[in-house]
Amino acid sequence: MSLSISLKTTNLNDSNQTVNVSAGSGVTATSSVVNSVNNVSYSFSTTSGTTSTVCTITFTAKTNFYYSQGPLFFIKSEDPSAYTITATDTFDTDNNLTSRAFLIKHTSTSDIVFDNINFTHEISSKQVVVDVVNKTLIQLRAIDLDTSPVSYSGETRNLTIIGDENSVFNLKLIRGSDSKTYDFTDNSFTTTATELTKQTINSSGKSTIPITIPTGGNVTYTFELTSSFADGTNLIDNLQDTDNKFKHTFTLSQFAQVSVAFTSASSSGSYVDFPSVTINGLYNQSTIEKNSLTYALRLSSNSFKIARQPNASDIEFRVNKTTSSSISSSKGPITLNNVTDLIVGMKVSGSGVSGTPIIFEIDTINSTVTFSTNQSISSSVTLTFTASGVDDILNACGVSVEPTNFLLTLRDIETTINDASANGSSSISDADVANASGIMAADTTIISGLNIPKDVHIDTVSTNNLEFSQSLVLENGQAVTFTGSSRDATLTFEVVINKFGLQDRVLNINLDNILTVA
Repeated sequence: MSLSISLKTTNLNDSNQTVNVSAGSGVTATSSVVNSVNNVSYSFSTTSGTTSTVCTITFTAKTNFYYSQGPLFFIKSEDPSAYTITATDTFDTDNNLTSRAFLIKHTSTSDIVFDNINFTHEISSKQVVVDVVNKTLIQLRAIDLDTSPVSYSGETRNLTIIGDENSVFNLKLIRGSDSKTYDFTDNSFTTTATELTKQTINSSGKSTIPITIPTGGNVTYTFELTSSFADGTNLIDNLQDTDNKFKHTFTLSQFAQVSVAFTSASSSGSYVDFPSVTINGLYNQSTIEKNSLTYALRLSSNSFKIARQPNASDIEFRVNKTTSSSISSSKGPITLNNVTDLIVGMKVSGSGVSGTPIIFEIDTINSTVTFSTNQSISSSVTLTFTASGVDDILNACGVSVEPTNFLLTLRDIETTINDASANGSSSISDADVANASGIMAADTTIISGLNIPKDVHIDTVSTNNLEFSQSLVLENGQAVTFTGSSRDATLTFEVVINKFGLQDRVLNINLDNILTVA
């Protein structure tokens, strides 16, 4: 079975070391730096049970530096045992660790999308850092913080400040939505100016501070870490802000939860219901997770047949608008209550609409639209505007979807012959069946069973009486099967949400394009 593997390694950016990443064969590696954290994302395809070399990561201390601890790694995965990580060390003449290379291998049994391997280290200097007046300075060297978006429901994260023993720092946290500052005593945001001051790093070389982020959405949290120069502490070069060498500013983001609902839809009143599947995500964010959607489609009357297999153009975004002016035998413009979520090319339907017009022009200032053909539409009526396909959906409502692997199937109908004229020896052109529900008169509705030739279809249906495309020799009580029409269908497809947009959205799967009800 083919598997898709995506994972990430992270480590603190430290100017006193170099980190070299060599991706394994067939592995794509992409690097980025966010808030002084080096991120490398890996993706590759493999088969179940195969052990793949993901990468080799080599940490090397620069001249006059060595690793006082680590580098060490922590695996965040539902199955850490799938990883095999071996380390090769290099030491200098004083037996100081100066380099460590990690070989990362993964044995895959299922798709992986969210695994993370975080590397930490503590690096020390073989020489002191001296300022211009020859006073020894000690340094804040790095921060360790998970900088991925905070859950909309809130969570606690540990911020670790890494530095030399006896280095002193101050820390301030500001919430962007209301400019409140974080009270490190009661773990809440307050209007009173609060700050963590004169914090001294002990012999462990680090200070860990829990930060509790409350429930919220679309908020940026800004951290201000400052070194206390009065206490002989400065910031390592790569942590210094461009306008203040004693301050390091970094942020966390928290996004609101939004959803995309994929709802089946049809103009036919014969459907029992219209199943829907909702996928949750974060405000204007993306996900690489592939979602498998299944819809059980049922009719309460009539029957349907497959018009064609579905594709991405059958997914639609629909929005209703109310007219506040009228037009008569004119393309417009006509005034709407607003033109939010409308784009040129959207299809138009509703009271007074004839043919299949589309939006030809939009005036966002006056909230008017002009159509591609003449229309006669009254004021105070509801019009429905439809964007079809992934590109138009993205342009209209800001949601980017990537649907694949569509499949539409019908459930076979099994019944029996219920007709005395079916005597097993005489040819008959029609016969009654026990139940004809779901059987459609169509050249795609095929009957099969004992002594029935291939490709015999149904020409007419009258209650439970069926007329065949050719005469058959049947026997009363004989079991028969009908394919090509039914009252039960199953629709499946997979979808990745590349961007969730700014609010909850409903996308329709237009069943009228793929199923013919009669």
